[in-house]
Amino acid sequence: MNRSLILAVLVFVAGLAGRYCVRQLHENTFKAELSDALAAHVSKNDRAAQQMLKTLLTKVENWWPNSAHEVEARSWLGIIYRVELKYDLAEPELRQAVALSEQLGNRSTIPVGRAKLNLGIIARDENDFAEAEKLFSEAAQILTKYPHEACGDDAAALLNLGYLADKQGRYQEAESYLLPAESAYENYYHGTPNRDYAKTHFQLAEVYRHMHRLDVSAEQYQAALQMFGQVEGPQSTDARNAAIGLALVQGRLSQHAPPPEPETLATGQ
Repeated sequence: MNRSLILAVLVFVAGLAGRYCVRQLHENTFKAELSDALAAHVSKNDRAAQQMLKTLLTKVENWWPNSAHEVEARSWLGIIYRVELKYDLAEPELRQAVALSEQLGNRSTIPVGRAKLNLGIIARDENDFAEAEKLFSEAAQILTKYPHEACGDDAAALLNLGYLADKQGRYQEAESYLLPAESAYENYYHGTPNRDYAKTHFQLAEVYRHMHRLDVSAEQYQAALQMFGQVEGPQSTDARNAAIGLALVQGRLSQHAPPPEPETLATGQ
């Protein structure tokens, strides 16, 4: 092998190694910055999380345009906007994440499931219940396949389906969503009090009250009341609604005049 050929081979190998190192650096940067943004989100500093994700998305569009990395970054940015109630900014990011993932042939990934869950919450809050139910159903189909990676979002999709079914008088169907939601929250939180977990107890109590299963309803209202009290305090609106519901069914059980009906809580994150 002559010297020029050896030199060419060495240059080629060095180029491959260099590109690998750059890709690995970009991958490590993506993971670290996404982790920092999600840590800010968990600590309720969503303004900081939003800025981190916008910066990261700019890098991702340069490093891996139209990629699974972009889907994940856009999905999380849309979620943060939704949590901040910036629905006009959230919806385009979430829809773009779903559309891009479908273009890539990845229709059933956790980022897509989370994007559809949050699009469903937006539709629910805008009283488009048919669209919300469609999106929650699609989200649940994805997220329930990966309960560990879903981190409770599988339960959130089921909770919202149960809420909408109850709202439309489909009580047995509502129960069929809410019982696995309750189980999913239990498996994820291991009994640790959580607001959405408490909402599942409350929504089950509502369903059982509508089905005239008052003993079971009282048990669920009691569980909701206890958990809301631990998470939000005994004077919170959620705790007060659970207490009213509990008094209502206990009044019916004892054939006493019941107090006013509780307000229906909006569900979801």
